Amino acid sequence: MKPLPLLVLIPLLALPTLLTAQVVARQGTPAEPPPQEFKSPMVLDLPIKDFQVMASGNGKDFREVRRYYCEDVTISELLVTKKEDSHRGKAPGMKLKIRGSVSVRPSHDRLATLRFDVLKNEERFATAQVSGINAEEGKTRGFSTSLEMDAEALERLFAPGEPPLLRVTVTVQDNN
Repeated sequence: MKPLPLLVLIPLLALPTLLTAQVVARQGTPAEPPPQEFKSPMVLDLPIKDFQVMASGNGKDFREVRRYYCEDVTISELLVTKKEDSHRGKAPGMKLKIRGSVSVRPSHDRLATLRFDVLKNEERFATAQVSGINAEEGKTRGFSTSLEMDAEALERLFAPGEPPLLRVTVTVQDNN
Protein backbone atom coordinates (compact mmCIF):
# COMPACT_ATOMS: atom_id res chain seq x y z
CA MET A 1 0.00 0.00 0.00
CA LYS A 2 1.24 3.38 -0.90
CA PRO A 3 1.46 6.03 1.91
CA LEU A 4 -0.96 8.95 1.67
CA PRO A 5 0.59 12.27 0.90
CA LEU A 6 0.85 14.71 3.81
CA LEU A 7 -1.58 17.16 2.19
CA VAL A 8 -4.30 14.50 2.26
CA LEU A 9 -3.63 13.49 5.91
CA ILE A 10 -3.94 16.97 7.44
CA PRO A 11 -7.58 17.53 6.39
CA LEU A 12 -8.47 13.98 7.49
CA LEU A 13 -6.99 14.59 10.96
CA ALA A 14 -9.09 17.77 11.35
CA LEU A 15 -12.31 16.03 10.26
CA PRO A 16 -13.39 14.81 13.78
CA THR A 17 -13.06 18.38 15.07
CA LEU A 18 -15.24 19.71 12.28
CA LEU A 19 -17.90 17.07 12.84
CA THR A 20 -18.42 17.89 16.54
CA ALA A 21 -20.82 20.78 17.08
CA GLN A 22 -19.94 23.71 19.25
CA VAL A 23 -22.05 24.18 22.35
CA VAL A 24 -24.19 27.31 22.30
CA ALA A 25 -25.69 28.48 25.56
CA ARG A 26 -28.55 30.93 25.82
CA GLN A 27 -30.86 32.04 28.53
CA GLY A 28 -34.59 31.58 28.25
CA THR A 29 -35.59 34.01 30.97
CA PRO A 30 -32.99 36.55 32.09
CA ALA A 31 -31.93 36.05 35.69
CA GLU A 32 -32.60 38.77 38.24
CA PRO A 33 -29.47 40.78 38.90
CA PRO A 34 -28.10 40.17 42.39
CA PRO A 35 -29.06 42.66 45.08
CA GLN A 36 -26.66 45.52 45.67
CA GLU A 37 -25.46 46.18 49.20
CA PHE A 38 -24.84 49.62 50.70
CA LYS A 39 -23.76 50.98 54.07
CA SER A 40 -26.03 53.48 55.79
CA PRO A 41 -27.05 55.98 54.56
CA MET A 42 -28.06 54.77 51.10
CA VAL A 43 -29.23 57.34 48.52
CA LEU A 44 -31.53 56.43 45.63
CA ASP A 45 -32.29 59.01 42.91
CA LEU A 46 -35.55 58.27 41.09
CA PRO A 47 -36.59 60.13 37.91
CA ILE A 48 -39.93 61.96 38.14
CA LYS A 49 -40.03 64.06 34.96
CA ASP A 50 -43.01 61.98 33.71
CA PHE A 51 -45.08 63.31 36.61
CA GLN A 52 -45.44 66.65 34.80
CA VAL A 53 -47.73 65.15 32.14
CA MET A 54 -49.19 62.34 34.25
CA ALA A 55 -52.90 62.63 35.03
CA SER A 56 -53.91 63.32 38.60
CA GLY A 57 -54.56 60.08 40.46
CA ASN A 58 -51.98 58.14 38.45
CA GLY A 59 -48.59 57.14 39.72
CA LYS A 60 -45.57 54.96 39.37
CA ASP A 61 -44.45 51.82 41.15
CA PHE A 62 -40.66 52.07 41.53
CA ARG A 63 -40.08 48.29 41.61
CA GLU A 64 -36.38 48.61 40.87
CA VAL A 65 -35.68 49.87 44.43
CA ARG A 66 -36.13 46.30 45.69
CA ARG A 67 -32.67 45.43 44.38
CA TYR A 68 -30.89 47.71 46.83
CA TYR A 69 -30.14 46.80 50.44
CA CYS A 70 -28.92 49.12 53.15
CA GLU A 71 -27.66 47.30 56.24
CA ASP A 72 -30.07 44.35 55.53
CA VAL A 73 -33.08 46.65 54.87
CA THR A 74 -34.75 47.08 51.48
CA ILE A 75 -37.65 49.21 50.29
CA SER A 76 -39.82 46.32 49.16
CA GLU A 77 -42.57 48.56 47.76
CA LEU A 78 -42.56 52.22 46.69
CA LEU A 79 -45.60 53.71 45.00
CA VAL A 80 -45.69 57.44 44.21
CA THR A 81 -49.04 58.92 43.13
CA LYS A 82 -49.64 62.39 41.71
CA LYS A 83 -52.53 64.47 43.05
CA GLU A 84 -53.25 67.90 41.67
CA ASP A 85 -53.66 70.30 44.53
CA SER A 86 -55.78 73.25 43.49
CA HIS A 87 -56.80 76.20 45.60
CA ARG A 88 -59.56 78.59 44.71
CA GLY A 89 -58.27 81.17 42.23
CA LYS A 90 -54.70 79.86 42.17
CA ALA A 91 -52.85 77.73 39.65
CA PRO A 92 -52.83 74.09 40.73
CA GLY A 93 -49.93 72.70 42.68
CA MET A 94 -49.00 69.07 43.03
CA LYS A 95 -48.96 66.61 45.88
CA LEU A 96 -46.94 63.41 45.65
CA LYS A 97 -48.44 60.74 47.85
CA ILE A 98 -45.81 58.18 48.78
CA ARG A 99 -46.59 54.82 50.26
CA GLY A 100 -44.64 51.66 50.53
CA SER A 101 -42.98 49.19 52.81
CA VAL A 102 -39.57 48.20 54.07
CA SER A 103 -38.41 44.66 54.72
CA VAL A 104 -35.47 43.31 56.65
CA ARG A 105 -33.61 40.04 56.21
CA PRO A 106 -34.11 37.22 58.72
CA SER A 107 -32.01 37.32 61.91
CA HIS A 108 -31.80 41.11 61.90
CA ASP A 109 -33.74 43.88 63.69
CA ARG A 110 -33.34 47.36 62.27
CA LEU A 111 -34.63 50.87 62.85
CA ALA A 112 -35.02 52.72 59.53
CA THR A 113 -35.56 56.36 58.61
CA LEU A 114 -36.62 57.34 55.10
CA ARG A 115 -36.17 60.87 53.81
CA PHE A 116 -37.81 61.97 50.55
CA ASP A 117 -36.59 65.08 48.71
CA VAL A 118 -37.83 66.49 45.40
CA LEU A 119 -34.73 67.98 43.73
CA LYS A 120 -33.52 69.65 40.59
CA ASN A 121 -29.86 70.64 40.31
CA GLU A 122 -29.56 69.99 44.05
CA GLU A 123 -32.23 72.65 44.76
CA ARG A 124 -34.75 71.16 47.19
CA PHE A 125 -38.43 71.78 46.38
CA ALA A 126 -40.09 69.57 49.01
CA THR A 127 -39.02 67.28 51.85
CA ALA A 128 -40.73 64.65 53.98
CA GLN A 129 -39.35 62.13 56.44
CA VAL A 130 -40.64 58.91 57.96
CA SER A 131 -38.70 58.10 61.13
CA GLY A 132 -38.55 55.16 63.47
CA ILE A 133 -39.69 52.36 61.17
CA ASN A 134 -39.16 49.32 63.38
CA ALA A 135 -38.24 46.58 60.91
CA GLU A 136 -38.09 43.32 62.83
CA GLU A 137 -36.44 40.20 61.47
CA GLY A 138 -38.13 38.78 58.40
CA LYS A 139 -41.06 41.23 58.62
CA THR A 140 -42.36 44.02 56.42
CA ARG A 141 -43.48 47.42 57.74
CA GLY A 142 -45.57 49.92 55.80
CA PHE A 143 -45.13 53.68 55.62
CA SER A 144 -46.77 56.67 53.97
CA THR A 145 -46.10 60.38 53.58
CA SER A 146 -46.64 63.15 51.05
CA LEU A 147 -44.78 66.03 49.44
CA GLU A 148 -46.52 69.24 48.37
CA MET A 149 -45.39 71.86 45.86
CA ASP A 150 -47.16 75.03 44.73
CA ALA A 151 -47.57 76.12 41.09
CA GLU A 152 -44.49 78.37 41.18
CA ALA A 153 -42.28 75.55 42.45
CA LEU A 154 -43.67 73.21 39.77
CA GLU A 155 -42.84 75.68 37.03
CA ARG A 156 -39.20 75.80 38.16
CA LEU A 157 -39.06 72.06 38.82
CA PHE A 158 -40.21 71.09 35.33
CA ALA A 159 -38.42 73.91 33.45
CA PRO A 160 -35.96 72.83 30.74
CA GLY A 161 -32.60 71.62 31.96
CA GLU A 162 -31.70 68.85 34.34
CA PRO A 163 -34.56 66.40 35.02
CA PRO A 164 -36.22 66.49 38.44
CA LEU A 165 -35.56 63.68 40.92
CA LEU A 166 -37.14 62.10 43.94
CA ARG A 167 -34.20 61.39 46.22
CA VAL A 168 -34.77 58.69 48.82
CA THR A 169 -32.23 58.55 51.64
CA VAL A 170 -32.36 55.39 53.74
CA THR A 171 -30.68 55.54 57.14
CA VAL A 172 -30.52 52.31 59.17
CA GLN A 173 -29.52 51.55 62.75
CA ASP A 174 -29.21 48.24 64.57
CA ASN A 175 -32.23 47.69 66.80
CA ASN A 176 -31.20 44.85 69.10
